[in-house]
Amino acid sequence: MSGIAITREMLDEIEAVLARHAPESRDAHVRLHLLAGLAGFMVGERDMEAGEREAVLDGLRAFMDGVAEQRLAARRPSTEALGIWRPEENDR
Repeated sequence: MSGIAITREMLDEIEAVLARHAPESRDAHVRLHLLAGLAGFMVGERDMEAGEREAVLDGLRAFMDGVAEQRLAARRPSTEALGIWRPEENDR
């Protein structure tokens, strides 16, 4: 699914829509359940065999895992060194 741009702006707009329709979505866990429920609703609206439905749901799970991992990695502090500190250089 390359080419899909998921942005903070998109998420903010979706959260605003959820808040209008479900005030209890102020809770982050409720928002996540609503979004998962909406995805399930959309899958359930399509005519497909059980095997195809399971494949779609498996694909959604894998996609969510990948996006979550990317976001977690982006939020982790870098472990790369910016320079080398030498105590003798600080004595000057």
